[in-house]
Amino acid sequence: MLESTEITKPELLAMTVIGSAYMLNGMVFRVCAGSAAAVKVAAVKALNRMRIKVVSITKDAGQDVILAVSNEHMVEVRVKTLNPQSVRMCISAHQDDDQNDVQTAAEIIACTERLLAHPESSYAITR
Repeated sequence: MLESTEITKPELLAMTVIGSAYMLNGMVFRVCAGSAAAVKVAAVKALNRMRIKVVSITKDAGQDVILAVSNEHMVEVRVKTLNPQSVRMCISAHQDDDQNDVQTAAEIIACTERLLAHPESSYAITR
């Protein structure tokens, strides 16, 4: 027998924003077209534009791992190469009270994709 899972309004909003991305255990996943290097650069720019400070960029098990913090969030972005022209991004954002923040993760994905589509644009954030 399957248990029904209640989806909260913020999670529903996040799923609407991220479109074909998917969410699992509070982490947001998205497959992006582009090289791992291009996606990593776009993700770092997206975090900077959102005023989330990048603390470190490392490699772990063949993935690029970007750690970033702001006054309210701790963010981990993982970029894994699937093939030469596609990568999977996995974003985990936590608020101060250690709750997953799916909306922030979804916004990072949206901003990263806008930067991939228009690398020189000044409108990567729509706020």
